[in-house]
Amino acid sequence: MTPVWIAVLAAGAASYGLRVLPLLLGDRVRLSPRAQTGLRHAGMGAITGLLVLGTVTVLRPSSGLPIVPVLVALGAAVTSALLRRSMLVTVLAGITAYGGALLVIALGAGGP
Repeated sequence: MTPVWIAVLAAGAASYGLRVLPLLLGDRVRLSPRAQTGLRHAGMGAITGLLVLGTVTVLRPSSGLPIVPVLVALGAAVTSALLRRSMLVTVLAGITAYGGALLVIALGAGGP
């Protein structure tokens, strides 16, 4: 079995486990309101992070991932999600932060 299929099966098993876990636990586990709020916005933060990483990979496939701008963009997106902003605002925050970090790096390296 190739590593790709192992990753696909592991992701499928993890996804299944996360979906069935609330059904199995039912009313046995109570989360605090703060935990519920954080989990409510976790999906948005994950989707935004994947969008940023996907955009970087598509636009700069040969240079690899510039880690600092990606981390800045993810931080901005997570902050926006925690502040309960809409998906559009969260995505725009990630894109703007990524562009700003790239600009700062380019200006620090002697210009674009």
